Amino acid sequence: MQTTFTIFLRPDQVNSDGTKTVCLRVVQNRRHKLYSLRIFIKEKDWSYKKNQIKSSDSDFLIKNKKISKYQIRAEQIISDFFIHDKILTFYDFKTHLFRDSYGSKSFLDFIESQIKLSEGHLSKSTLDAYRSQLRKLRIFRKEMSFHEIDFSFLDAYKKYNLAVNNKNTTNKALTFIKTFLNKAIKLKIYKGENPFANFPISKINGNRDHLNINEIRKLSRISDQNILQKNKENVLRYFLFCCYTGLRYSDIKTLAFPNIKTEYIFQNGENKERRIIEINMHKTKKQVRIPIIKQAYELIDFSNRRYKNQTVFNVLSSQPTNRYLKEIAQEAGINKNITFHVARHTFAAIATNMKIDPKTIQAILGHSDLRITQIYTKTSDSLKTTEMDKMEEQL
Repeated sequence: MQTTFTIFLRPDQVNSDGTKTVCLRVVQNRRHKLYSLRIFIKEKDWSYKKNQIKSSDSDFLIKNKKISKYQIRAEQIISDFFIHDKILTFYDFKTHLFRDSYGSKSFLDFIESQIKLSEGHLSKSTLDAYRSQLRKLRIFRKEMSFHEIDFSFLDAYKKYNLAVNNKNTTNKALTFIKTFLNKAIKLKIYKGENPFANFPISKINGNRDHLNINEIRKLSRISDQNILQKNKENVLRYFLFCCYTGLRYSDIKTLAFPNIKTEYIFQNGENKERRIIEINMHKTKKQVRIPIIKQAYELIDFSNRRYKNQTVFNVLSSQPTNRYLKEIAQEAGINKNITFHVARHTFAAIATNMKIDPKTIQAILGHSDLRITQIYTKTSDSLKTTEMDKMEEQL
């Protein structure tokens, strides 16, 4: 199946500023597709004879280099698929044409391009974590090809990280490399041996600190007594709210009043009025519906609402939030290292201790493990409400 392409100035469309678009047309078995190269020029600046931009355009050198880049890449794509006796689809052609890492043997360039492609699909926190890991990797090795990733490199990078970090942080750095190497293998950009086959990353069971029921009650009493400074009281309110709902910091920060819904749920043979949180979780992008127990609902100050999409809580940035939580714990006589994520662990631990159905806990927490997603979706609002009632009664 022969594939050819041409680069030309599209004649049938004129942009609002009077320019026309430089396009690439790929032809395959009398079928063709047009792809905009996102280069825009006046028709008078286009050489139909050479299929390039004349010097009369002030940016002709930059634009012609861009055209040359796409031409070389298109030729390489067609050649690679022909050499490997693979069928080149229009989808494959377009995907590789606009992938800056195509043909590059640099592993670091590949990672950077994949991060860019993930923008809008992954959460900001995940992308920031990837960029942070890439910067750290570039400090260790400024340039690196795929074939340099072997056992020796992984062992050296592991020792480099362990010299300044704990085992958990080191494992995250190695997992980062493994994630993108696996992606390169899946995309058939890298076809060598996977060094992680002989370099396992040991799993470390972290110490998930959480508060017990008595400690939650102690914090709740302090909140009711209004003895804390204003900022501390504010932080304690949204921390306790997450202890009762299992929300992450990223979700409580954007929780708005329209996310709090009043619904009637059929339970124990009758319709009961119930407040529900309905929110798309930032980390997983999955929608969760969480029944709000009385203790959580009482923390919401509806009198403070000024406009429709106002956030429920005035959530501070993570650093002052965690600083205030440590001070609150000290004032409450709780000898634990409390950070905001302890709230989520607390919800899971207390709910488990109260014998709440594990599937319900998973559904409320909105975990993204694909192996149990189907189980989560079968957990009804009625069951979640019944199970959350257990927490309300015992707290």
